[in-house]
Amino acid sequence: RLPKASEGTPLRAFFNGVHGMGNRMVGGVAIVEDFTERKRSEEIIYRQAYYDALTDLPNRRLFIERMEALYQEAGHARRGGLVMFM
Repeated sequence: RLPKASEGTPLRAFFNGVHGMGNRMVGGVAIVEDFTERKRSEEIIYRQAYYDALTDLPNRRLFIERMEALYQEAGHARRGGLVMFM
């Protein structure tokens, strides 16, 4: 059973043509994969890597990665920035 589009299930589809004599396409093979569990596992790993398990607050790793991205963006746009710690 394929889920309805409104259910928001992540799917991945592959299609390969089957060629016969003279390289003429005579058919095809389609594979549709539901990767809900993989997506859920990736979200759990992301959460464990970037958020504190006890407080559920963003951790130092997420802060540093976001600051590096903002620094790069500011450099390309020739803008300055300010970081305040409390």
